This record gives sequence, structure tokens and C-alpha cells, in this order.
Amino acid sequence: MKIAQSYQNQRTDFIFGGGVWKCTVGILCGIIGLLLPQLPSFIPIPQEIEKILPAFALILLLLSTLLLFIRRIIRLDRSRKQLSRWWGLNFLPLPLGTRTFNEFNGVEIDRRLHRSKNHHFYSYPVTLKAVSGNDIIINDQQDIIIARRLAESCAKALCLQLTDRSGSVPTVRNYDELDLSIRQIAVKRDQIPNRKTVEPMPESLRELGDWHGEQLE
Repeated sequence: MKIAQSYQNQRTDFIFGGGVWKCTVGILCGIIGLLLPQLPSFIPIPQEIEKILPAFALILLLLSTLLLFIRRIIRLDRSRKQLSRWWGLNFLPLPLGTRTFNEFNGVEIDRRLHRSKNHHFYSYPVTLKAVSGNDIIINDQQDIIIARRLAESCAKALCLQLTDRSGSVPTVRNYDELDLSIRQIAVKRDQIPNRKTVEPMPESLRELGDWHGEQLE
């Protein structure tokens, strides 16, 4: 995933797809598969495999090359208050429709448990919550750090609250608090405790003694 922002942050693009390393390995394997039948003296290949190897190698090469350039783009345009979605090749994306910002009332990151026969894992979907219920799942992946970065970027771009359900206790933060520290948020919300209202420590919890040099006796 890549996040691209325009000048003065008026437009934010979330770009998904294009697994470079995996696609590159697939392209190399496809090229090697096409060249192997041309080198029978160096690498002997059974006749049955030699007949079908070029077809499989060509399919792998084409699919890997196609996946290398396929992108899914979600664009948040603050100047127009519009969300637009695109899908297709990197140099020729096709529009999938637009929606206005006022259709959404929040951003949510959740945690989902996926079970299989041999193992289980968590994924963290980031969702734009719509007033009509027609939500948009921005992305769903296993990296919680990337998911939170994506959710925070969406909340700040749309000026919405972020509900984080990825932990044991759900938390709700406003978009203008996402870059603040815990203390700054407490000051902003006027939740800093007044030291004058804190009662003195009970006598039973106090440690009694005398200082001698650097030791307490």
C-alpha cells in the first residue's frame, strides 16, 4: 500500500496492489520455464513435461506481468468533498464511481479472527461507515501498523471520528487528536487531574527511615 498526498493535502490517494517482489519472481520463473526446453543438453527434461512446460511458463509470465501493473486506487478529494475509486492498470485506471464526504459519519478499524485447519490469524479491516449503511471497506490486511496508519489518514482526510476496535477495549478519537500525545489529548479534553484534590498517601503505605549518605536506613 502507498499513500500519496497532493500539495497542501487537498487530495489523498490510497494505492493498493503491485506486489513487486512476488511478481518479479513470477516473471523470472516464467522466463526460465520458456528457456529450459531450448537447453536440453544442459538440463534434461522428461518429454511429458517438455510438452506442457512452455504453456505453464507463458501463463505464469503473463499473469505476473499483469499483476505487477494492476492497481486499486481510492482518492479522497477535499476540495470537491468527493471519494472516487479506480481499478485497472497503473497507466490506465478505470473509474468505479464517486461518493460525497457527507455520506460518511466515521472511520472504523476492527479485528477479525480467521481460522483454518492448521492455523489461525487476525486481519484488520478499515471501513468507512456510511449513514445509509452502504459502508466501504478500504482495505483488509494482517499488518496492524499499516491498518492504523490507513485508518488515521482516512479520518484526517475526511475530518471524521476514528473508532478503533482492534484491541480489547474500543477507543474513539477525533480526527484533530490523532497526532497528539496522551497528555495533550487529556489537556484538550480538560481531563488533567488537579493535584490539590489528590488525598495524601495513607500512613500504612509510607516508608519510614533516615538518609545516611546514599542509603536509606
